[in-house]
Amino acid sequence: TIDKSSSVLDGITWHSYPLGPGYNNPKLNTDIMNPSFLDRFFEQARTIGDFVSKYSHLKLIMGESGGAFNSGHNETNNRFLDAFWYLHAMGGLSK
Repeated sequence: TIDKSSSVLDGITWHSYPLGPGYNNPKLNTDIMNPSFLDRFFEQARTIGDFVSKYSHLKLIMGESGGAFNSGHNETNNRFLDAFWYLHAMGGLSK
């Protein structure tokens, strides 16, 4: 269990791709600029953080995040537009 691991671990990494799939997502450019859509990431972070806190004394660490999974979305994740989800996510997690 997680609690038994806390004697040998310092933290648990969490990987998240808050924009969802990069392919077949025609709304991605709109979603990436929508704070309400991006705030779902924080709800997920709270849920995971609460779970880890309930069952251990380990730190939750954002180990990996990349916006959209499956290699992202051409002309979204390889453009300046991609910075908005990242700044929103990292700024919110730093609170």
